[in-house]
Amino acid sequence: MNRFNQAYIDDFTAETGEKKNNVIILNFEVEDLKAEYERIKGLGIGEVSDMMYVNVHHPYWYFNVIDPDGNVLEITGHYS
Repeated sequence: MNRFNQAYIDDFTAETGEKKNNVIILNFEVEDLKAEYERIKGLGIGEVSDMMYVNVHHPYWYFNVIDPDGNVLEITGHYS
């Protein structure tokens, strides 16, 4: 069983010059994660990550958006 997908691993190991796990990330849950991913990408409001998968306690899909002020917004929800 995979605990993480490649997009998650690439994001976590990326050398950005910033420390990991030292920022607040706002988390929002939506009904349809795929539809919201496409909607947010279409708005062009900031950098959008690939869809990421984590399975430590239970399957969890999400993506991040970095808004114009540099805040990381994590969007999660039902993904099939």
